[in-house]
Amino acid sequence: MNKKLFLVLVGLFFINCAGGQSRSGISGRNSLEQLERKYKQLSKQYLKKVQNNPDNQELAISLARFYYNFRDYQKVQNILRGLDSDEARLILAKALVQLKEYDQAIEIYQIIGDDLGNQEGLFLYGEVLEKKNLFPKAIEAYSKVKEPYKKQARERIESIQKKVENTVPESIQKLSESANHFLTKIEDEAAVVISVDETIEILPNKTSVSTIHVVKKILKERGKDLAEIDIGYDSTYEQVELEYARTITNQ
Repeated sequence: MNKKLFLVLVGLFFINCAGGQSRSGISGRNSLEQLERKYKQLSKQYLKKVQNNPDNQELAISLARFYYNFRDYQKVQNILRGLDSDEARLILAKALVQLKEYDQAIEIYQIIGDDLGNQEGLFLYGEVLEKKNLFPKAIEAYSKVKEPYKKQARERIESIQKKVENTVPESIQKLSESANHFLTKIEDEAAVVISVDETIEILPNKTSVSTIHVVKKILKERGKDLAEIDIGYDSTYEQVELEYARTITNQ
């Protein structure tokens, strides 16, 4: 069923695109709108079949795979929650990674076991372990990844190794070098903040993730208190995770 659904939508897309090559941009936009309507129509049609056949896991898995191919990860989660086959769990775990629900994804991966066979699933398992700072396990998972994700997995392993080694990251080196001229003019300050960068990402589940990168340079002994960082948050609604921290000395 999944293949049939996919081919219908892709076929519609190419037919509309081919017909719109000689038309205006409005025609192209209409084609995309038609594709979206067709997707919603088929989704509703097959969702009803799943609801009318609650014991047919294969039907639910096929629809979930269809949703996953079109990056509708929240619907994948809704369809597969509670199904107990490894195939259903693998698709659900991959969707949870995409939704940044890392703790839930790890729980499911641990039930399946890391010998997944599915290369995308194995790569995403390594990625979620890396996100949770479980670097040895992440490297182990990445090391098992084969084509077509082998190159990406190798790059992630190298990135982790650079991160955990006692070396100054290249980005920090560049920041420090660019601040040298400014730092030579400082006389009394015990420490300075070289960079503050914050990004806020709104997630599909109506939560947000705020990521803050701060680079500080201690200039005098009394400035060491600046190395202690307080992060205020409301534990009722928010959760704080330390990605990594390091102290870089002159030695």
